[in-house]
Amino acid sequence: MKVVEQVGQERISRQLLTLIKHQRVGNAYILSGPLGSGTMSLALNFAAALNCKHPGPDHSPCGTCDSCVKIKRNSHPNIHFIFPSPAGKNPKDDDPFAALSEQEYSMVQDAMVRLSEDPYQGIEVESATTILISMIRKLRKDLMLSASEEGWQVVILYRGEMLSDSSSNALLKILEEPPGKTVFLILTDKYNTLLPTIRSRCQNIPVNPPPVEEITQWLMDHHGVDRETAAYYAHFSHGDIRRVKEFLSADMKAESEELKHFWRYLMSGNMTALTQWVEDSHKQFKKDKEAVRRTFRQILFWLRDAQLIREGGSPVHLIHSGFVEELTRFVAYFPAIDYLKMIRETERVIELTGKNVYFPALIGHLCLSLTEELAHARSGT
Repeated sequence: MKVVEQVGQERISRQLLTLIKHQRVGNAYILSGPLGSGTMSLALNFAAALNCKHPGPDHSPCGTCDSCVKIKRNSHPNIHFIFPSPAGKNPKDDDPFAALSEQEYSMVQDAMVRLSEDPYQGIEVESATTILISMIRKLRKDLMLSASEEGWQVVILYRGEMLSDSSSNALLKILEEPPGKTVFLILTDKYNTLLPTIRSRCQNIPVNPPPVEEITQWLMDHHGVDRETAAYYAHFSHGDIRRVKEFLSADMKAESEELKHFWRYLMSGNMTALTQWVEDSHKQFKKDKEAVRRTFRQILFWLRDAQLIREGGSPVHLIHSGFVEELTRFVAYFPAIDYLKMIRETERVIELTGKNVYFPALIGHLCLSLTEELAHARSGT
C-alpha cells in the first residue's frame, strides 16, 4: 500500500521495507536521483511505514490509520521537513520563518499545500536558493522536544544540494550524535555537492527515473491514456513524472502540429515564417518557459528519431511514433545531415534557456544553424 502517489520504484520500496522488517533502519540515508524521479514519494511512504499503526505483513503502511492520514496531509508531528526558504529581513537564529514577510510566508505555505496534493511537486518556494542554518537549529530543538513521542522521528531534507556551508556543518553535528529512533532522509539530485563528511554518515540509495514501460503502464492504468500516447509521454519526459503530468494538462497535439510547421519552415528556408516563429516563441517564453522548453525537446527528439530511421532502426523505438511518414520523407530529402552536430546545438539551446541569456538571439541562432545544415545536407556540400 502506498500512502502517497509513487510511480515505479518498487525495488527501492521493498529495500526500505526490508530494513523495517529486520529492524535495521539506519540513522541517515541519501536518496540521490533526478527531480521528478520519486525521491519525495519514497521518503514519505517510508515515513508512513515507520509510523503506521496497522502495517501489512511486509510492513507496508495501511494508508487508513490516523498516522497514515496525517502523513498524507503533511500534518504528522513526527515528520520534519527541511527545505530551501527565503531568508527574510533580520532572521532569527532558530526560527527560519519569523523574519519572513506575509507574502514570503504565504509562498512557503503554498509550497507545502502543493506537496500534500502531489509529492512530485517537492517543496519549491519561489526565489529560495538556500537551506538556512536557522532551519537546522530549529530542527535540533524540535527533535529534542519530540524525543518522547511514540514512533519514529523522520527528517525529510529536500534539495540537499542547497545546504549552505553553515547549515551543512550544523546538520553534521546532529548526524554525529543522532537522537534515538530518528532517521534522516536527504533528497538530492547532486550527490557530489554534499559535504564528504555528510555523505560518510549516510547510506546512499541511488534513485533512477522510472523506466518508460512503467510510466506508460501507469498512464494507461491511472489516467486512461492510450498506449501510443502514453509511450510518447513516457519517452519525452526522460522519466520526470512532473513533466508527464504537465503533458496531461497541456495541448500536446497542438504542440505536435506546431513542430511539423517548424520543420516545414526550415526545410523550405522560409525565413519570414521562421522570424515570426522566433517572435511567437519569445512571447510564449515570457508566459510559460516550460512549454517552450518542451518545443525544443520535441525538436531534439525529432532529430534523434530521424537519425534512428536513417540508421535502419525500428519505428517501434521512435519517440515521435505518430510522425513516421514525415520523418521518413525528411530523412530521404536530407540524406547527408550531420545529426550529431544538430543534436548538440539543440541540447545547448535547451540548457541555455534556464540561464540569463537573450532568448530571441538564442533561438534565432539555432534556426540559422539548422537551416544552414539542411541546405548543406540537401546540396551534398
